[in-house]
Amino acid sequence: MVDTTPTRWRGGQVSVAVGVAAAIAAAGGSPLAGLGCGGAVARIGARAVLRSRRTRRAQALEVAAAALARSLAAELHSGNGVAGAVLALRDAHIAAEHRVLGRPLVRAAAHIATGRSPAEALAAAFEAEAVVHGDGAAGARRALLRLTALVDLQDRFGGSTRPLVRLADALDEDRRTREHARALTSEPRVAAIGVPLLALVATVPVAAGDGRVVAAALSPLEAALLGTCMALAATGVGLVRRITACPAV
Repeated sequence: MVDTTPTRWRGGQVSVAVGVAAAIAAAGGSPLAGLGCGGAVARIGARAVLRSRRTRRAQALEVAAAALARSLAAELHSGNGVAGAVLALRDAHIAAEHRVLGRPLVRAAAHIATGRSPAEALAAAFEAEAVVHGDGAAGARRALLRLTALVDLQDRFGGSTRPLVRLADALDEDRRTREHARALTSEPRVAAIGVPLLALVATVPVAAGDGRVVAAALSPLEAALLGTCMALAATGVGLVRRITACPAV
């Protein structure tokens, strides 16, 4: 999901961890606390980057599904068969405009060459994309399922290409509606994450600079209170995200 080698990716995480630890140590904090904070920041940051990239790729795939439906309709309207349309799109400009379609179209063409139907070839090609199985990819999965179903019907019975065009219009409209809803609910989502994060940012330097704060926080009563507060904060964030979620339909 990230355009780098595993070695560079791990090296970047180590660099971030060492940088955070050095900053805390320079501020007068404990080196041990600095290493712990640095490792946590590197780990959480890496997961956030991967999740963000995965989500963006899933969104790009959902957009590309609508473009693929229109391009298939255009190829079919020009007289190509369904298999010929998929093979033509492999070398067409659509893969340049939507890079996320590059590998799936090549795989689909290879499956067709082995005798599989166009619908099965497209389904297998997109099934091999890891992003389709990740969180936040429900819209892309539904879009591709509808597309392969229409391709199968077109391959079996032929007929008008209008269903593919209508599917593309419906996918675009669904995506615009969810983007508008997310924009309207952005403030509570940011607040739900920002408030606990600000508290954490304010607490970490104090704890790193004074070992007595850490010792007090680790006492049974304070640890129980701290754990309860963290659980309540996590529950609040989860509830806000669930309430403001905009699932694909």
